[in-house]
Amino acid sequence: MKKNDYILYKNIFFFVLVILVGVLFFILSYTFAISFFSGEINKTDLQSESNIKEKIMSDEKKTPKKNIYLIKEIDGDEISIFNLQTGIGSTVKISEIQKKQFQTGDIINIFFKNGAVEKIEPNKNVWQKNRISNFKFDLKTKKFIYENEKYYLNENIFVKSNYDLGKISSLSLITIKGIGKQILYLEINKGTGKINFLAKEKIINGIAKIDSKEIFNLNDADTKELREGHHNIFISGDNIEDYSKDFFIKANENRDLNLDEVEFKNGLLKINLEQSGCLIYIDNQKISLSDPIFLNYGEHELKITKQGFEDYINKIMIDSQTHEINISLTKKIDLGKLIITTEPNDAEIYLDDAYIGKGSAEINVQYGKHIVSVQKENYQGIKLPLEINKATSNYKITLESNFQQN
Repeated sequence: MKKNDYILYKNIFFFVLVILVGVLFFILSYTFAISFFSGEINKTDLQSESNIKEKIMSDEKKTPKKNIYLIKEIDGDEISIFNLQTGIGSTVKISEIQKKQFQTGDIINIFFKNGAVEKIEPNKNVWQKNRISNFKFDLKTKKFIYENEKYYLNENIFVKSNYDLGKISSLSLITIKGIGKQILYLEINKGTGKINFLAKEKIINGIAKIDSKEIFNLNDADTKELREGHHNIFISGDNIEDYSKDFFIKANENRDLNLDEVEFKNGLLKINLEQSGCLIYIDNQKISLSDPIFLNYGEHELKITKQGFEDYINKIMIDSQTHEINISLTKKIDLGKLIITTEPNDAEIYLDDAYIGKGSAEINVQYGKHIVSVQKENYQGIKLPLEINKATSNYKITLESNFQQN
């Protein structure tokens, strides 16, 4: 190879090598640059996201979170509270100044910051209705109607003293608090009880009056619901002296009022009896006519018996100071059974000229003498004297045909 050719080839090789090294350097430099700037961008994004989170957390720390609570109890520097949004109870400390601002049953806002109480204030949206009654309440639907306004019991409603809502009636006296149409707090100021009227059927035309206001007929009421507290009941009737009683009824109490304790009016019964030696009973109690008979006003049963006479049983009404009756017993009539059959079997039968049957007859007849007649056309009639003196008398009477006689 010539020397000039060698130099030429050497220069070409060097030139190509320089180009390849340059291309490789460019590729490596480009790859590094992309990786570097991409990393910087991601780093910037992460830092930005972290800064936003830190800002949010910082803002949360700066802005206290508000919750709605009800004060259950105040004890020293602590109050027992009830979260009306979650139904969870807890306690927090309060200052002397705050103690003077609040009382049990208040609905308040509590602001928390970093888990600590930042501020306590009254909830300005709370309404309150004190000691109300004559409302409508449906426990199943939680609907509450008062003065034509509809309300609803909050799911986490606080009921003071854990009173059973099922025992609330329209006569109950209650206090309620709420926000909007939601009732959040309910307190029973006065519950109700019941009074049961026993032996009221003994009073004629009984009228009851409670607290000089409510008047009703005793026949229409076995039980009366009353608001707890002191009451007076006044009862009058045709057969009793006016009766008045003061009593105290407790919430959810069932109390009996036995009207046997009233004073019944008495009347003197005079019995003028024609027969002597009789046994006399009034309301199944044996009495003597030699003693005055005083009976409570009302209906009684009088029974008088004597051998050989029909029993006298009758109702008498005592409605005045004196009641007089005249009685004469009816002599008892002994009866026997008379049975008659005839031959032929379609003959007419008469007893003491009264028709009693055809062919056969069965009749109860007074003891003593009687006439039985049996007759049929084309037969010779018969008249027989009979004496009935036993429980059953049985006779068969046969008529003779006129044709047989001829």
